[in-house]
Amino acid sequence: MNDLRTRRVRLISMMAATLALLAAPFGVAPAVAAPPAPIARYVALGDSYAAGQGSAGQVVPCGVSGTTGYPRVLDQAGRINLLRDVACSGATVADLLSTQVAAVNRGTTLVTITVGANDLGASSVFNACVFQHDEALCAHALSDASAQVPVVLASMTQLIGTVRDRAPNATIVVTGYPVPFAAWMAAQYSDMAVANSVVVSLNSALAGVAASTGAVFAPVDFSGPYPSGHQYGDVDPWLGVDPSSPAFLHPTAAGDAAYAAVVQAVRP
Repeated sequence: MNDLRTRRVRLISMMAATLALLAAPFGVAPAVAAPPAPIARYVALGDSYAAGQGSAGQVVPCGVSGTTGYPRVLDQAGRINLLRDVACSGATVADLLSTQVAAVNRGTTLVTITVGANDLGASSVFNACVFQHDEALCAHALSDASAQVPVVLASMTQLIGTVRDRAPNATIVVTGYPVPFAAWMAAQYSDMAVANSVVVSLNSALAGVAASTGAVFAPVDFSGPYPSGHQYGDVDPWLGVDPSSPAFLHPTAAGDAAYAAVVQAVRP
């Protein structure tokens, strides 16, 4: 009897172990890979910094780069489909409202906006303060830029609201502008410090508008301790350095790649 009982116990134990092995794969849910993010249906709005004026393959008159402007870089990154790139050199917020925002529709799921520098007359500030070194003209240009800040804030709020009405499911990314001159240059030349301060103020205003409207702000920063930064005055600038070229102080191909990386990093 004892041998029979022992054999029964062993048989039951073997059966239990076998059933446990068979049940294990069915008792544990297999890992399921997360579905890929949907492909973004993308429209790019903006001025020369969005148009790729400092990059190769420009198409006049808007200076749109067919190859390396940051909207084109995003289009090549995967899971972003650039439907329309209507950015144009010289554009203001009013221009975006009147001519560019029509490119956005209910199917759009990603919109980038790079605008504001022309509204503040940044080129006039640079010309008077940096190139001509004219204190009177510089002061006048700065006064005009300061007066335009409230106008830019109001019109940017309207622009983002219009984009949201036209594309209620879109992520709206407002980009900043890179502060152009390396810190050592701004410390040595007061006019370059002035130019930098204008860009810093504009970026702060744009970030505030983005936050107040539910958009996402993409800070674009080429700065770094010399020589590892990428501003004008650094060893490897990501901005055009030839004052006689339309590409001056506009992102190079490397700068456009940096813009694209920031947009990718901040968008949900």
